[in-house]
Amino acid sequence: MSSDEITEKLIEFRKKQLALTRHWEQIGNKDLLQFIADILPASLQAERCGVFLVNPDSDKLWMVSGTHLEERALFASLDGSIVGRVIKSGEPVEVKDLEDKVGEHNIAGVKTGFLSSNILCVPVFNQGRKKVIGAIQLLNKHRAAFTEKDYTTLNTLAGLVRENLEEIYERQKLVTVLSEVESHIRHLEKLMIEARRQES
Repeated sequence: MSSDEITEKLIEFRKKQLALTRHWEQIGNKDLLQFIADILPASLQAERCGVFLVNPDSDKLWMVSGTHLEERALFASLDGSIVGRVIKSGEPVEVKDLEDKVGEHNIAGVKTGFLSSNILCVPVFNQGRKKVIGAIQLLNKHRAAFTEKDYTTLNTLAGLVRENLEEIYERQKLVTVLSEVESHIRHLEKLMIEARRQES
């Protein structure tokens, strides 16, 4: 295969890779997740809601959607956060009197200007319930403790958004692979340019 043919193949491959990346950026129905984050607090007499997803390549979590927040406005760790504890354990967690506790919720409060007083957080499992891929949290229940209805509602929503979060989770893995492929393509292009210079 000549160097011109290789260059053509690289250009064709790059176009396909860019089209695939654009396609994956649109998958996940984030509008639905944002709608849930916007209406859930009012329906359960709370202040805010957040939907988090695990980054498959690190021990970090990021917010997919949140009340009054944009995607990726917040990041958290698996080890130091309440949402991380839920994801690691696969069990719901309720924490009261957060204003008296020190943790990542304080950092999030400084960043967003929102102070948390109580939280209910439930895991979102992948299909087959083999792995926790994210979590939904409800913050600051008005004038009362979280109820069994709150637990049931969040668990039901976790099941309903599973497919959306799983698509976004898988997209993250693919974006990492595509980024590595892009790096290899750039390296091959440099080698091709160098080979052409030497031929001249």
